[in-house]
Amino acid sequence: MPTDSAGSNGHALRFSSFELDLRARELRKHGVRIKLQDQPFQILALLLEKPGEIVTREELRDRLWPADTFVDYDHSLNSAVKKLRQALSDDPDVPRFIETLPRRGYRFIAPVGDGSSRASAELEIPSSTSSPEQSPVELSPVAVSPAAPRSHHWKLWAAGIAGFALALAFAAWFRLPRAGNFRDLASVRLVPLTAFSNRFTKASFSPDGNQIVYQWDGGVQSEGIDIYVKQIGSEKPLQITHDFGYNFLPVFSPDGRYIAFFHWKRDDRPGLFIVPALGGPPRRLMDFSPSLDCRSGLSWSPDGKFLIFPDGSTDQPCSVRRLTVEDLSAVQISFPPVPSTGDWDAQYSPDGASIAFIRNTKDVEDIYIMPAAGGTPRRVTFDDRLMSGLAWTADSGALVFSSNRGGSTWGLWRIAAAGGTPERLSVGSEHAYFPTISLKGNRLAYASGLWNENIWRASIGPDHRLGKPERFITSSMQEEGPQYSPDGKRIVFQSTRSGNFEIWRADADGSNLVQLTFFGGPLTGTPRWSPDGRQISCDTRPGEHPNIDILSADGSPPRRLEDDIADDGVASWSDDGRWLYFASNRSGKWQVWKRTVEGGDPVQITKDGGFAAFESPDGKSIYYAKFNEDGIFQVAVDGGAENKIVSEPPGGGWGYFGVGRDGLYFLGNTGTPGKRRAGFKFFDFVTRKITVMGDMEKSPYEGAPGLSVSPDGKYLLYVQLDESRNNLMMAENFR
Repeated sequence: MPTDSAGSNGHALRFSSFELDLRARELRKHGVRIKLQDQPFQILALLLEKPGEIVTREELRDRLWPADTFVDYDHSLNSAVKKLRQALSDDPDVPRFIETLPRRGYRFIAPVGDGSSRASAELEIPSSTSSPEQSPVELSPVAVSPAAPRSHHWKLWAAGIAGFALALAFAAWFRLPRAGNFRDLASVRLVPLTAFSNRFTKASFSPDGNQIVYQWDGGVQSEGIDIYVKQIGSEKPLQITHDFGYNFLPVFSPDGRYIAFFHWKRDDRPGLFIVPALGGPPRRLMDFSPSLDCRSGLSWSPDGKFLIFPDGSTDQPCSVRRLTVEDLSAVQISFPPVPSTGDWDAQYSPDGASIAFIRNTKDVEDIYIMPAAGGTPRRVTFDDRLMSGLAWTADSGALVFSSNRGGSTWGLWRIAAAGGTPERLSVGSEHAYFPTISLKGNRLAYASGLWNENIWRASIGPDHRLGKPERFITSSMQEEGPQYSPDGKRIVFQSTRSGNFEIWRADADGSNLVQLTFFGGPLTGTPRWSPDGRQISCDTRPGEHPNIDILSADGSPPRRLEDDIADDGVASWSDDGRWLYFASNRSGKWQVWKRTVEGGDPVQITKDGGFAAFESPDGKSIYYAKFNEDGIFQVAVDGGAENKIVSEPPGGGWGYFGVGRDGLYFLGNTGTPGKRRAGFKFFDFVTRKITVMGDMEKSPYEGAPGLSVSPDGKYLLYVQLDESRNNLMMAENFR
């Protein structure tokens, strides 16, 4: 390392409680020497030489190994970084010092001082006015991931899952280039507000910015979620609701006297309520549709006269509605196209002139802005990716939003209200969701979380009881949508292990993984085999609408069944290989359709709703789930009256059922009415009886395909949420 970069004394650098002595080649913590081998030491020295900058894997390779050295660079480098993290007690999932940038390199994110000064113990990062970071795919997608949510994914909000990840930190004195010159950046201090075991939360600042309101289950996983208010800088929050069911998305009124929130309770209609900010009896303002899939968002007008929120009907997409608080009258003010999923997460600008909202056409989302009084909306982003929340800046001149436009890892981005190219924020660049900004503009809060779902396998006994489950196809990312090939020799699934959702193939024992698609950004999933095992269908979203692609099982380029007038996906094959059954909203509502594999005209099958469908073993009917309604249904392959076979899985679990030779396998409740538990059940075609197969150890990941039965009926594959962590983070001095 050049001595002029090593601080004023030329040989010692400090960060947190550590000191790196370059001359003695020693790492010390509180003055005590920490054992560190040569290669991890050199990595740390190079990272400290460029604090806040990306140090590429190529740079590290050149530093550690001469050009004529023959070694497995990737494995050796990974091992050296792991040893360095162990010496620093640094968690790669929640980094305090070394951030991993997948496939690119590493970055030192803590403040660094020289040997004559003490490094700040607080996390500090430059403001979000740094230059945007180009993503490898059209500067597009946070899955999200997660993903996503989707993950994401398809029902990220319904998943009720989350994770925990500390955001990034740079030295306060560090400067970043922008537009060919340098500018001083104000320090941003990042602090955790809360720590949760699971469940995302969207917070809201009080008008003075000194309090924050959020939802929480109290850490007890009980039948309920309550509203809490926390004073910034204090430890214990004030619980506002008590024994009042499930309460979501609270937001302060402009005068700070009330909190509005969404409420739901089992066997009751969901509704919009307000409650005094200091606690008291909640008051219902209006009811909502009981099973409509509208991602909620709630916002007061700056004058306190109106509340805006998403709502719709079973036959119409979600739209932005405006409630007049004085007389409780509600009117529709946005008019999304039909078919589409609709508009949600609408937010008033602080000056009251505009409303921004997210428009969704089945997992393809962008931001729109319209006048506060209503009118034609203007599209602001053109990413065709997923989003998880947006917030106006205090001057009403820009929007901060969460997106997976940078890959499967969700992060925060900023875009001018007039439009342009989004720039990634230096705070909340990974695992960040649901941003909110104080009216003074100096504080930004967001949910920081991650989740990890994997594919598990369990044997099926003669009595349809499950044997001991085993982790089968796993990674630190998202593994979903497993499907056995017709001969049972291979498995196809969707995964974010490459950085984005792509389709992968494996042998039946989980070995020999092969990546089949390389879309590089759009949400891609629901892989299904053709009857001869030579082709695979999937759905992907490179444009405004999701559509179906067909690819060779050996990985040839996919062929798209082009049809951009509607959202098509979740396809499966007929037994003769002639037809594809798929879900489409081309009629204004999700229904099951079919079309020839060559791409002929679509034929509608269901009339009363339908989503994920499989053909029966005898080829005479199809079994299908619905997008937001419990149960598995049956109808003839040419249409007709539907028959409800079972009342499970729940609406969000449409991907957790499969058709076997002798019956249906599906996700259900294996607990008691008072204490629900997710598990698997079997419906026998002959006896019409249901057998409980066994419980899931943890939770399913709703909104994604998650179950497959081997052709011989001996194994069950399923997706399980193995880890979720979540907390609220706040950036002080945000600009």
